[in-house]
Amino acid sequence: MIEAMACGTPVIAFRRGSAPEVIDDGVSGFLVDDVPQATAAVRRVAELDRTHARAAFERRFDIERTAREYVQIYRGLVRAEETLRDGKRNGVKQSLIPRAQRGYRPILGQLGAEVSNATQVD
Repeated sequence: MIEAMACGTPVIAFRRGSAPEVIDDGVSGFLVDDVPQATAAVRRVAELDRTHARAAFERRFDIERTAREYVQIYRGLVRAEETLRDGKRNGVKQSLIPRAQRGYRPILGQLGAEVSNATQVD
């Protein structure tokens, strides 16, 4: 879906999974609930402006935004690792750190240096 939008190609998708988060209904494509709606959407796709599909992609999925959001995620993981380390020293139970964050612990040592040296993407 995202690759199609990057090319300015409107997308028709069932209103399931990530589709509602990716497609701006009536702008970058159509969200449908069944095959008859999909068939009708195919007939209407020419109504959509391809530049709007591309603009929706740029607004939500361009590389600068993606990089900025990854840096935020990595910084959060590093903070969680630091909190876990500090908590162990201070007797705080590991269960206070969410499991998803604990799951990333093996790679945090590698990411920590990279993330702390990363430049902010504006």
